[in-house]
Amino acid sequence: MLRKRVTIIVFILAVLLGGFVSSVIVWGEEATGEEKPLVEKELSSSKDNAQRAKFGAEEGEKDTNGNEDKETRWEGNLDRSISIMNMVATLTGILLGLLALLASAFGVYLALRLRKWDKKISKVNDDIKFIGQMKIKYEGDLEGLRENLNKIKPIIDSTKKLPKKAKQKLDEFTRKLEESEVFGIEPKGDDYFYRGTDFYEKGNYELALESFDKAIELKPDWALAWYNKGTTLARLKRYEEALKTYDKAIDLKRDWVQAWYGKGIMLGKLERYEDELKAYDKAIELNLDYGDAWINKSATLDKLRRYDEALKACDKAIKLKPCQALAWYNRACTYALIGDKENALKDLAKAIKLDKKFKEDAKTDEDFKSLWDDPDFKKLVE
Repeated sequence: MLRKRVTIIVFILAVLLGGFVSSVIVWGEEATGEEKPLVEKELSSSKDNAQRAKFGAEEGEKDTNGNEDKETRWEGNLDRSISIMNMVATLTGILLGLLALLASAFGVYLALRLRKWDKKISKVNDDIKFIGQMKIKYEGDLEGLRENLNKIKPIIDSTKKLPKKAKQKLDEFTRKLEESEVFGIEPKGDDYFYRGTDFYEKGNYELALESFDKAIELKPDWALAWYNKGTTLARLKRYEEALKTYDKAIDLKRDWVQAWYGKGIMLGKLERYEDELKAYDKAIELNLDYGDAWINKSATLDKLRRYDEALKACDKAIKLKPCQALAWYNRACTYALIGDKENALKDLAKAIKLDKKFKEDAKTDEDFKSLWDDPDFKKLVE
């Protein structure tokens, strides 16, 4: 809008200037035209002189008239020169005035533009100040949440879910982290780890994997991040990759029981049962009371048809975890495989009582194939 106004002012000034120059030119032509009578006088004087000469005027009078004519012409030229100089001076003054006016208009335009830019710069500075304040606030909030999560140590466990309190803290941390990124706060390695754990607990395994990869990128020697990545890969049924990831976690922390246990599960998925058994034995060596390792060991021994050892492993598992339905179910499988119907049905009934899902599992489990047509078995799983 301001630019349009300045353009209109300049256009009007240009029109006025053009009109003035045209007037000056016309005036100059008129001024020049006034000298024509003087020329006519000269011609008339020449004719008079000629007549006087014709009638015998004296030569002295001719010389006198000639000098007067020269004098008159000189005065006329001088008047014209003065007129032209006055015109040039006037025109120069007007031009300088117009230039000064244009400079003033341009100055006003710049001043207004600068004023607008000052407002914009002021707003940007206010925004920067606000962002800085928010960054400080979010950094403080995140630090407090990190301390709480470090106390909980949210490690992914494929056999059970995280406590409700831990889930709530993870969810709160993840939301706060997303908000902080809007203000330019770069997540740390721990932040990606907690975000990945939260994604895992919510079933977003691909996003969880991306977060754990980022955590490992920032903290490559963090065994816990490698372990959680391995468990996530297992959920995605990428067993070979999961096995390598568990191996990396073990390399970083040789005495980590859960990493050995996770490795055993992956070896079982790949049907490498002898190696699976060794992994469980290593986990038990590090923790004799690790019930889950005893339970899985019993199942592996069944696959290797080492039933006596399998029963002993089941006994140990039940002693450590008497309320774990899988421990009773595994022993029922072993009894069924060796033809001990009575103990098989007794342990199966106990497993079903603890977890109803084993009623359906038993109907399709090959370990109970010898009992599928048995009336007592059918009655139990109805």
